[in-house]
Amino acid sequence: MSIAEYFEWYILYIPHSVYVWGLVAFLLVLVVAVLISGRKNGIRYGAGFLLAEYVALQLHFTVFIRRELEGSRCILTPFWSYKAINNGVDVLMQEIAMNVAVMIPVGFLMGVCLKRATWWKVALAGGGISLMVEILQLLLRRGFCETDDVIHNTLGSLAGYGMFVLIKYATKKLFV
Repeated sequence: MSIAEYFEWYILYIPHSVYVWGLVAFLLVLVVAVLISGRKNGIRYGAGFLLAEYVALQLHFTVFIRRELEGSRCILTPFWSYKAINNGVDVLMQEIAMNVAVMIPVGFLMGVCLKRATWWKVALAGGGISLMVEILQLLLRRGFCETDDVIHNTLGSLAGYGMFVLIKYATKKLFV
């Protein structure tokens, strides 16, 4: 699936009201959390709410809206996609890029919402979320259960956390 097709799915399968009500709910949670817990904790709670919404949307797209497939679709051989790319299956490059990109927000938001985020906590959470998706795809026969997806999703969450760390460091240097 190309990046353009992926965004078409978002437009096609999620009504605009979901985005509007999601934004309203996020702003409400953020305002209440800031009023009750203060600015820093309120932002953390707001990021946690966004993270939960984002994971729910990813579950929706990667598992629940897909049709049931005939038989089991499972590839547990690590890095099989790289071997396939070497054999001329170039379309897998886009799939790898999408699997990395789709988890960048998870890593970034985990950096915001965890008080003491570390790269290994983010890797465990990102890998855990991805593993949950892959197991659901296998059990419900909706999509392919692949070890490579878990690896690439984990790398994406680490990339998102890396972006968070860079932004946090840059803003400290700017405002101190």
